[in-house]
Amino acid sequence: MTRIDPSFFSSVAASLSDEVLCRRIVFGERELFAEIVTRHQGAIFRLCLRAMGNHHDAEEVAQEVFLRAFRGLKHFNGSARFSTWLTRIALNQINSVFSSRQNRLKRRCELFDVEQHGADTSGEEIEGEAMAERMVVGIRQLKPILRDVIIMCGFEGRSYEEVAQLLGIPVGTVRSRLNAARGELRRILDAELS
Repeated sequence: MTRIDPSFFSSVAASLSDEVLCRRIVFGERELFAEIVTRHQGAIFRLCLRAMGNHHDAEEVAQEVFLRAFRGLKHFNGSARFSTWLTRIALNQINSVFSSRQNRLKRRCELFDVEQHGADTSGEEIEGEAMAERMVVGIRQLKPILRDVIIMCGFEGRSYEEVAQLLGIPVGTVRSRLNAARGELRRILDAELS
């Protein structure tokens, strides 16, 4: 009997489209899900990181996204690209995390306290880090419909058309939500600085 090298299966999986992989996973070839994770983990992690603001939370959310995708794979109908479907799961999970955190006590802000940690950092670097942290905190305060758009357009550099498809809304709505998100973020930051 001839033994087949296991790397043969991974090279075959790498050549299959996401949609074909999904069908095969649903029909029992569960090990192929590793290829799905390999293909999409970078993009999903970056999306989660931009929304969550730190690696630990982003890793937890990304892991949950892939678990939900695996469990819900039988519901993927192929009417949109798999990456679009997966991104929608990620956005829903991010919004779910924010909602649950806001329902508990307000999530404490994890600003880096230079004096407490005895760091030797230049004033400009501290100001830049503080501004970046204020931006993350401000984005977390946005309504989910605004937060999704500003993260995808503003931080991920996705086109209006791609964001419209992901969210299932017209391109004009993407533009107006992005404008509203920028205005609201500006208001939040101005209020914090006053």
